[in-house]
Amino acid sequence: MRKISSKGQVWIETMIYILIGLSLLGTVLVFVRPKIQEYQDNIVLEQTLEALNQLDEKVQAVYYGGQGNTRTVDFQIKRGRIDINAQDDKIIYTLENSRLKKSEPGRDIKFGEIVLRTEEKSDKRYDISLILNYSGKFNLLHSDSETPKTLVAAPSPYKLKLAYQTDDSNNAEVNIEVTS
Repeated sequence: MRKISSKGQVWIETMIYILIGLSLLGTVLVFVRPKIQEYQDNIVLEQTLEALNQLDEKVQAVYYGGQGNTRTVDFQIKRGRIDINAQDDKIIYTLENSRLKKSEPGRDIKFGEIVLRTEEKSDKRYDISLILNYSGKFNLLHSDSETPKTLVAAPSPYKLKLAYQTDDSNNAEVNIEVTS
């Protein structure tokens, strides 16, 4: 009988154990990763909800402060985008293609002045929107009020300069100037 080299046998056993370990790790990640992404999306939404509440407080402070009142707000976007829609007087945060089902699709949920809406996409993916609606209260303006101003995720916060003014008809307007 031939004697098998013990060094070769140890090497083969080690490789088999490594492959089994990697297979198990891969299998666990397949099931755990979607839950991790849902948790991350939930954290982003909670932080954005808080940031939008603070932005709303500043907008209200500028509005109730009267003519010439200004404030500057730092606004960080980690994921998603914000559309400042001057024609509809809305500020809309959208997190697209999320695995998180934050609410029943198509139903609105109010969090103070903010409305949360979940829209279902294909393959258990959702678009989640947080909407601040100033329609009927006052007009929102920005540099090009004809098209929505879009702010996307960036490593540094945006600086939003809020200023109260009135138009020729004495209607209240809050101008939002975006600088980075």
